[in-house]
Amino acid sequence: MQHEIKVILAPHNFVVEGNGDCIVKEVTSFKFDNTEIVKVENPQIKFGAVSIKANEIEVIPDMTGKYTLFAELKNGNVSWYQPIELNIKEPWSLIEEYQAWDGEAGTPARLLSPNLNKEKKILQFQLTNNTLRKQSGEMEVEIAGQYIKKPITLLPNQSNKFDISLTDEWEQLSSGSVPFKVRFGNEVKTSHVIDWQLPVRELTNKKIIPLDLQKYYNISLAQLYGNSFFKWRTDYTGAAVGADWRDTLYVDRLGYKLFGIIELWWLILILIIAGLIITYIYYKKRTKRRAYAGLGGYR
Repeated sequence: MQHEIKVILAPHNFVVEGNGDCIVKEVTSFKFDNTEIVKVENPQIKFGAVSIKANEIEVIPDMTGKYTLFAELKNGNVSWYQPIELNIKEPWSLIEEYQAWDGEAGTPARLLSPNLNKEKKILQFQLTNNTLRKQSGEMEVEIAGQYIKKPITLLPNQSNKFDISLTDEWEQLSSGSVPFKVRFGNEVKTSHVIDWQLPVRELTNKKIIPLDLQKYYNISLAQLYGNSFFKWRTDYTGAAVGADWRDTLYVDRLGYKLFGIIELWWLILILIIAGLIITYIYYKKRTKRRAYAGLGGYR
């Protein structure tokens, strides 16, 4: 004979009301019906303010990312932890789309969006409204040192494509990675376009100034890490290894400085002293036992 046993930890009408898709610096609340909120645990980094008000949990995030809160709930004499998944985003995002390499020759991975339309001489990119409200205002695009302004409207939870004419700026673009910025509202996003097909013009060549770095490569490793270190850096960390030349450093027979050797000698000294103390205590007890044994005290 089989018996079916059901264990119910919460009433069947237990409901969590709230949206885990949050926006930075905006209040998001989670309401719990038919249960009591005991406390809220955040085992991850602090990403914003979390508070309990009446039967609600309010979250005001300061940074983007995915996080998990654990609300300790109670109903009667039963309590449990309810996970709350949060996906925190900025009010709007500049979308970057990539095409992965499919393993075939001649079809490398590449950036699909943003992109440049060379025939029409326009910059194309997408903005996504991550909120539930319409956002309107003036958008400013900075590219090649020029500023282009355009009034836009972002519909709720939708992506919008934009074409920015670069007729006047086209001659300033350089082959390769072309960075640009988009300002809208109180946010600034930085992205880039990759195009190696742009022609190399005379103006582009004038913008690239070669620098002779030969005179800066004028030292060997033996000099850099040897006794003759830079005198003008004695008060700062040097040689990109986090060494402070003000500390006493061990110098080996070849003249190289060994870092951490002082701490190692201290550790060895402590271990030697500890060994001597233990040996002394052991032999002292052993001598005392022999003395008692000679007097017939114990064997």
